[in-house]
Amino acid sequence: MTGEPRENSLPGDARAASRDSFFASIWNATDAAGLQRMRERLYLSEGLAAKNLSTFCVLLFLSAVIATAGVVADSTATVIGAMIVAPLMTPILGTALALTLANRKQIVHNIALVAAGSIGIICIAYLIGLVTPLDVTATTSS
Repeated sequence: MTGEPRENSLPGDARAASRDSFFASIWNATDAAGLQRMRERLYLSEGLAAKNLSTFCVLLFLSAVIATAGVVADSTATVIGAMIVAPLMTPILGTALALTLANRKQIVHNIALVAAGSIGIICIAYLIGLVTPLDVTATTSS
């Protein structure tokens, strides 16, 4: 026991390789399942695509209505609440995942969702503004 290796011990390089392969096997075992879970949650076109997109559209519409009501009522807290309801973070994170995985189809799809969602919110707010009887200008808003 004075510096002599035990029979079942590995030399330094073999021990490091064994440790690396151990961590690699753990990573590979969780990698496929974790990656699939991330794809299903961040790519709205995967998994239950119709349910994901309909939920996205409903939340987008509700956040536009809430934000417009907050602007009309001059309520900063209501506008912040609309930002919390808005589902635009999901396709933004989906774009980040697609960039990481070099998935061009999902990059384009997620960027299109963000752009279409932003344009949709502006259109909904404009339509609500047309029917709102209050005149909201920069001088009447704080």
